[in-house]
Amino acid sequence: MQAPVLTPGGPAATASTQATPQATATANQYCLNLQSQLQKDSTAISSATAALANARADAEQLQDNAAHAASSAGAALALSQNQEAVATAPASSAQLSTAQANVASAQTTVDQDRQNLQALTLLSPISGVVADVGGIVGDLDGTGGVHGFSGPSAAQATSGPAFSLFPPAAGTGASNSGASQQPLIWLVSSQKYLLAQVSESEAAKLRVGARARVTVNALSLTVDATVSQISPIPVDQDGSVEYPVRLAVPSWPQGTMTGMSANVVFP
Repeated sequence: MQAPVLTPGGPAATASTQATPQATATANQYCLNLQSQLQKDSTAISSATAALANARADAEQLQDNAAHAASSAGAALALSQNQEAVATAPASSAQLSTAQANVASAQTTVDQDRQNLQALTLLSPISGVVADVGGIVGDLDGTGGVHGFSGPSAAQATSGPAFSLFPPAAGTGASNSGASQQPLIWLVSSQKYLLAQVSESEAAKLRVGARARVTVNALSLTVDATVSQISPIPVDQDGSVEYPVRLAVPSWPQGTMTGMSANVVFP
């Protein structure tokens, strides 16, 4: 390497220099250090760039979430306002008419259901105890009664205080002995009375309110009775004419049952 050397007040002098091995090694190490630092700086820049991208992505996500939350809050507010407006707004005449028509239709349905329920309910004209229910589920009933199996005859008090629903019609051939038709319901009244067959000569002397003495044969007990009804329809009893007379007994002896026989004496 050649360079001019200037001396004060004199001409320029020429000098020559040569690098030493130590200086060369120092320069190489410096270069290596610079390259290492450059590599570190490049890595730091890449990391910073990646962190910046992540930060931007997070910021965009937060912004989207905030926007979605604001939109949901706005929709909820609008819905609440609409519901409040609907709740406070007066009903129109058309809405009132529709509501009244719906109420009337529902009331009609309720009335019809009540009528159907009443049609399915059997009400007895007297109070008492259900003594027998004829027929089975599915049988048809009517004025001719219901079909019954032909079995042993059942003794039923035809003249006792009872009510027969759908009894066999006259002329159907039904009887107590193995009849093919029988009443649907046989209800025995809890209020007992006596039905006596009185001869025509004796019936002509009786009046409603007349006193009598009744003896229950099975119990051998006698109680007082009063004539409550005299039927005007005669009954042919083995060629003689008799009239049904109904007697009221204020207090029956303990153990008296429907269908028991009794003797009547008119004083």
